[in-house]
Amino acid sequence: MRVQLSSLSFMANRKTQFVHFLCLPIINMILFLFIHRQFTGGDVLNPVVAVTSVAVAAITISLSSVSQLLTHDSMRGVDKIMVINRPYSPQYWGNKILTAMVVSWGLMAINLGLLAIVGVDWVVISRIVLASPVLLVTGVLLGMLDFFLAWRESNPYFYTNLISAAIPIIYGVIVSVSEYPPVFKVFSQIFPFYNVRDYLQTGQWEHLAIEGIKLVVLIIVTGLVYRLKHKKVVDKKGLLF
Repeated sequence: MRVQLSSLSFMANRKTQFVHFLCLPIINMILFLFIHRQFTGGDVLNPVVAVTSVAVAAITISLSSVSQLLTHDSMRGVDKIMVINRPYSPQYWGNKILTAMVVSWGLMAINLGLLAIVGVDWVVISRIVLASPVLLVTGVLLGMLDFFLAWRESNPYFYTNLISAAIPIIYGVIVSVSEYPPVFKVFSQIFPFYNVRDYLQTGQWEHLAIEGIKLVVLIIVTGLVYRLKHKKVVDKKGLLF
């Protein structure tokens, strides 16, 4: 896994690690907190907004990590060898997923630790820790799906950048998704466990079973897209040569 970690751009050195794991999440959190205060007139340090911001940063980096790892393999031709010889290798896919999970959990631990130091409610922090496995798995699946959709296309990061930019809206950092206009609400509700903010406030997922079903659907869709692209890559008349 050390090799996988070293291949990530934001793990290149201490400076990039400091920027991506501390500076950017804190800057985004402050921005979200002030926007929320501007609209609601509440406290500057709203614990739900702050913790949701950390969750969104962790989901985003898990998505970006797995997409970046797979794209690097594609650029080096490793994907051709993999899909021909061991397209469903537990070791190959497990290393990618584990690396993305470790990176995202690291970001979450650092920033939640800082929030705990400044006095954010432990109840809210503990809720996001309990929810982190399903949230980060969702991020990893989205990253894999984004890569598969763009596999062998001219812009391998197109879908990754698109979804990464939309994640703060999907997960309702500033205001609850329930307060969104109908179009944005429907868009957010497509994604599993979209109502993070409501969960942090109440401690309960609304319609938990439905969210679990959506996660299963995301797994199936990701698998189907992989199979379709896999056939193109191994086809001698397709993208292999």
